[in-house]
Formats: sequence, structure tokens, C-alpha cells
Amino acid sequence: MLQFAWSTSSQYGADWLNFYVDGVLFNRLSGYSSWRRQYMYLGPGVHKIRWEYERDYCCYSGYNRGYLDEVSFTPLNNVPTLGEALDQPNWSFGNSDWSAHLGEKIVGDSSASSRAIGHNQSSRLETFVEGLAVVSFQWKVSSEEGGDFLQFYINGELKDEISGSTNWAPRTYIVYGGNNLLEWVYTKDGSVSRYLDAGFVDGLEYRPPVESGDLAAALDNDDLHWSSNGNNSWFNQNFDVFSDGDAARSGVIGHGEQSTLRTAVVGPGALSFVWKTSSEAGADFLRFSVNGDEYRAISGATAWEPIVLILDEGPQMLTWRYTKDSGGNDGLDAGFVDLVQWLPEDEGNGSIPPLFLTGELPAATAGINYQFAVRAEDVEGDSFIFSLLNAPSGMTIQPGTGLLTWSNPLVGDHSLTIQVRDEVGASNARTFTLLVASDPATLPPDWTRDGGFFFEVDLTAPTAGILVN
Repeated sequence: MLQFAWSTSSQYGADWLNFYVDGVLFNRLSGYSSWRRQYMYLGPGVHKIRWEYERDYCCYSGYNRGYLDEVSFTPLNNVPTLGEALDQPNWSFGNSDWSAHLGEKIVGDSSASSRAIGHNQSSRLETFVEGLAVVSFQWKVSSEEGGDFLQFYINGELKDEISGSTNWAPRTYIVYGGNNLLEWVYTKDGSVSRYLDAGFVDGLEYRPPVESGDLAAALDNDDLHWSSNGNNSWFNQNFDVFSDGDAARSGVIGHGEQSTLRTAVVGPGALSFVWKTSSEAGADFLRFSVNGDEYRAISGATAWEPIVLILDEGPQMLTWRYTKDSGGNDGLDAGFVDLVQWLPEDEGNGSIPPLFLTGELPAATAGINYQFAVRAEDVEGDSFIFSLLNAPSGMTIQPGTGLLTWSNPLVGDHSLTIQVRDEVGASNARTFTLLVASDPATLPPDWTRDGGFFFEVDLTAPTAGILVN
């Protein structure tokens, strides 16, 4: 692997420091360019490496020269493939012109980097994924802010772009059914180069949903009998959830179709659930009804929202129905329901127990004081208190506020059961799992650069590869 640092102090766009490999121009600098680190993986054989300062026919600016420093060459026996650099060694990356990069990384020993390009050019990384899934990755860019961008596309649609000198940042997207094209494109405008002049991607992950017919698990309630019908059934999935790692999602349907979820209870009692939609606003709705009477309908890109209501005495048919109009799609084109609680009136005291509004506990970090306020609601307006039925040693909860505290969390998954009891003795208990992780890792510092000289050199490389910034 060849690596070096270079910079220029010259008339921008006219006087250039050029970098050639075997007579082919790979990259060039001009203007007041800061020190930049360049890397290159060389194929087998002898290679002619040349740096050349080139002036136009008039004028000059700055010191009118190019600078080169910290040139080194290290033979490599195992150059990472693009798949290995992205932590997906078995994937195909088609016509991508990116390659592995050892200098910038956040997962493993390397990342993927765009190739060296000139002004008004682009460098592309692409792959295909099949079916409904969550795609996540880390990315960063080292470029001219507002001029040279790293962009991410799904099926040709721009999802996000970054420019400037950024740190590693995570991104997560959902892709739908069928064959989906993922593209990362580093693109340059017609002027100025800054920093490493490249985009980087690492830690690529693809997580298809875990789908099953276990609606009771998805809805956190196996005391009720669940059924689904319509043009396609609801199902259990794990990538858009509120509680316990799964939720129910409406079936995939077409225009003018519907997907229905049902259960029945016998009142009086209190019902609560959380729901959301990812759909065409004002057109494709998730509707909730009791005994055929619509209670509420939502559409568009909504957040998880709790619904709490009292049901009267007698049989009550509960229906969640996702419906589509005659045209248009948006988002995931679905409705979601999670954490369904049904608490019948206590026959002993005639009171309805309080309902939990908290679905999951946020994760904790080992050794760092943990606090989180558990939420509950009493539909009859009775006062209530919290208590711990079982919990890790040292954990406490404030009876009046539900503030959960653990001053010295230990690494691991910890089970705890919280009870909420109203003033007349009606109670409800729920078991939670608290994940405690170790201290987060810190990222390595950036390199520093200085010095200056010129030369041409022949290098012999035993392994193959391409240029990366």
C-alpha cells in the first residue's frame, strides 16, 4: 500500500500538482489546499509513480508550488475486499468503483471509500437487497462543505446527503418488497477540494423482519383470542416496535383493499393500546372501532400513540382495520398496533386497575446512575402507587412518581416486575427487561500532517487493489 500527504499553494484551477500511476492521472490538487492524506493499493508488478507540478501559460498565486510528504510503501498480503470492508463479505457490489480503506474505520479493520475523482465527477458504491428489511450503516465524509457531497439513494431516490468534515454517524432505513438498489455516491462540484476529498461507509447491516402468525406475542396479550382477515392478514414483525421487541403490522394490500385485526372482550373494563401508521396522509387509514362504531382513525407518518378508554358492560368486539384508497402509496403503507392491555373491573372492589403506558425500559450503561420514570394511568381517576415485586439488588422505585433508580447498574439483561395499585386495591403488574451495556468505545484521533518535497519512484507490489483517499 502506498500512502502520502500532499498540498498546494497555487493559482486555483490553473496550476496543478498531479499524481500519476503508470502514466494514468489519478488525482490532482490546486489552489490553497490543506494537507490531505492519500492511500493507494497497487496491483502486482512494477509501477511508475509520478507527482508533477504543472503551470498554465500565465499568472500565479500563493507560493506557486506543490508539496509532498510522508511517502511510504508497505507490501500487503491480504487486501480487504469491498465486501469485507463493509462487513458483508458474501455480498456483491456490482459496478462499484469504491474500495477498502485502512485509514478511516469504525467497525473492524477497514471501511469502504470512494475513489479519487476530479471536479464534476462522481464515485459510486452500489448493491441490491431483496425484500422488506431494515438497512443500517455508518458513514462520514471529508470534503468541501456545501460543494462535495456523499449521498445515499434507495431505488434512485435521494434519502440523505452530507458534506464537510464529519464524524462517523449511523443511518437506518426501511426498504420494501422486491429488488432494491442501494447507492452511495460521492460527487464533486466544479471547484475546490478539501480535506481527504472522499466519502466513507462502514458497518453495513441488513435485517429482514422476523414475521410470524403469533399475534398474541406481537400484541403482548395472550389472554385474548386474536384473528385477522381481509385481503391480507396482520402479522408479527420486529423492526417497528413499541414493546418487547415485536408488534403487529397490517398485511400488505393493494388499492381499495383492507387488512383487519380483531378480538373480543366482555366489559366493563379498561382497554389500552399503542398504534401508529406509515401511510399516505388523508388517504390510507388505520381505523379502530368498538362493536362497529368507529372510535378513531389515523393516517400519515405518525409516532407511537397510546389510546386508553373504558368499555361498557357486555360483549365488545374490537377491530383495527387498515384501509387503502384507490391510488397512491407512502411510507411503509401499513398500520401498527402494540401493547394491548385489557383490565376488567375488579369484582371484589368494583375498581378498574391502572394501566401501564410504558412499553419498554431504555437501556442503561454499567456504573452510571440510571433513572427512568415509568408511566401509568387510571381511567377512573383514582390515585395509585408503584412498587417493585422483584428487581436487581439496589434498584428502587418512588411510589408516587414511578421514578426507577439504580445507582450502579451491572452489565447484562435484568428482569424486574413493577406493580401499580390504585387507592381501593385494584392492581396491575408488568415484567420488564433492562439491558445494561458496557461503557461506549471512543474513536481514535485524526492524523496530523506537515512537510514538503517532490519526487518520482518505482514500486513493486505483490497484491492487487485500487486507489482510495
